[in-house]
Amino acid sequence: MGVLSPVMDLLFGKTEYEDDSYEKAKADEAIRQAKVDAGLANIEDVFSQYDQDFYDQTADAYMDYAQPQLEDQYAEGLKQLKYALARGGRFNSSTEVNRKTKAAEDLAFQQQELAGKGLQAAKDQQNAVALAKEKMIKLNEVNANPDLAASLSNSQAGLLNQPPKFDPLVDVFGKITEGLAQRDEIENRRKTRDAIRNFENKNSSTVVGG
Repeated sequence: MGVLSPVMDLLFGKTEYEDDSYEKAKADEAIRQAKVDAGLANIEDVFSQYDQDFYDQTADAYMDYAQPQLEDQYAEGLKQLKYALARGGRFNSSTEVNRKTKAAEDLAFQQQELAGKGLQAAKDQQNAVALAKEKMIKLNEVNANPDLAASLSNSQAGLLNQPPKFDPLVDVFGKITEGLAQRDEIENRRKTRDAIRNFENKNSSTVVGG
């Protein structure tokens, strides 16, 4: 067998199936890796638009959405307070001063809360971008298709670039008149009782005098 093998190699050529398979697999992997690298470059190109300015715009969008709501709630709360004070005859009273002071403090606090929520909205958007990019990178590793990577990344970008949706604010000034109506009712009942007593006393005096 040892003598025949070299003779066969001379007649028919030496076969190196194992070496050929290895070299082919190596070449195929190099081609595949080049495609993966090209796909990754496409992904990076699409996602390069998401910088700090983009996330700052998300925070600004939240403030533009929420700030007018807060200001409207504050104005409406003061208007309802004015009506409640008028019904109870409490203009220029300590009640008015205290309620307006508390409302101004609540407004300042809520404005700080809005700023924090705006930053959180930006952070949430940043996380969404990171997750979408990670998903694209994993798909690119599997598919090794640069064109597909670009197409899918652009589709993700289309979703990420849609205007953000925010929940409406809870009315934090809805209780600004809380307790005033009850006091008004108590005061009105007291005045009614006093009026009845005065009327009864007046009638009693008339009968006795007569």
